[in-house]
Amino acid sequence: MYDYINGIRCTANDGNDEVLLQAFQDAPEYDENDQICGSTRECIASLVMSRQTAKAVADLIYGVLNAEQAEVSPDD
Repeated sequence: MYDYINGIRCTANDGNDEVLLQAFQDAPEYDENDQICGSTRECIASLVMSRQTAKAVADLIYGVLNAEQAEVSPDD
């Protein structure tokens, strides 16, 4: 199952050898008249990973985004 996220936070520990990645979902709140009256932020996932794993995740995301750009490049 996949969860939609529209917010993210990333930080490293003091030794800079582990990374904390948190994914959030901002969603509207509704009043009794079904009108939007605010929003809530829920943490969907909290991941702690080694520096090496964090770099691998970053490389994977970068690769996916570059592949998408290459497919829709107007210069093709």
